[in-house]
Amino acid sequence: LINMCGGGETLFYEDIVQTVAEIIKSGHFVHLVTNCTVTKKIDELVALPKEVREHLFVKCSLHYRQLKKKGMLATFTENVHKLHQSGISITVELLPHDELIPEIAEVKEYCMKEFGALCQVSVARDETKKGFDCLTQLPKEEYEKVWGQFDSPMFQLKMKYLERKIEEYCYAGKWSYSVHLGSGDISACCNAGVIGNLYKDIKEPFPVKPVATHCTCPYCYNDHVYLTFGVVPSLEAPTYGEMRNRTMKDGGQWLHPVIADIFHQRLDENNAQEEE
Repeated sequence: LINMCGGGETLFYEDIVQTVAEIIKSGHFVHLVTNCTVTKKIDELVALPKEVREHLFVKCSLHYRQLKKKGMLATFTENVHKLHQSGISITVELLPHDELIPEIAEVKEYCMKEFGALCQVSVARDETKKGFDCLTQLPKEEYEKVWGQFDSPMFQLKMKYLERKIEEYCYAGKWSYSVHLGSGDISACCNAGVIGNLYKDIKEPFPVKPVATHCTCPYCYNDHVYLTFGVVPSLEAPTYGEMRNRTMKDGGQWLHPVIADIFHQRLDENNAQEEE
């Protein structure tokens, strides 16, 4: 499963659709992050062959206030519908921020009307602070109460492990990696140092240098991915499918069957654990 995310809008990359298609044709699954406003590229994704679309999942980032301001909320809505109706699995995800609090009821009504379920909710972090503090002026209990209205498994998990240092054995760097496609640099995770390079010798296998018990993060801010896929086997977490799926009012699912099957598996179920 290869997650593709740009340092801005992922679909602005000229060859992104062809790249996604070739990765899937090579036998992989792709998780694509986008704000769903680049209609031309969305149309190209929808036009891909069925066997490619079934292996594609799109995280539709809901920037509600910005979309309203730009008059693009209808564009976002239409593009999300296009993706899902074509057989591409989707999730709608909101990054909470204090300025949006007065519009929460409006956001909930919009999501229920257009997507048949409430959006999933993440947790924002302040990267200007060493501890990656939660990005809010609210006390933690109030923050949980306000954004807990969305009943999002993702939000619940992220709040559970917020500011909780991971000292257990982590297999990032063996079971999972973060790769910068521009430079080719390979890291164990998105907050770890470089342990290899994708391009220097393409015949070389990926380096095997697990984080183990030496995590340098104040907490695992991407725990909704790492913990749910079992990168830290000793820590309890729902499956990644629960982070992404919703059952809609009509009984349908945001995740179509092929992706749902993959998202409900864990790496610790499919790999030998040999802690050293």
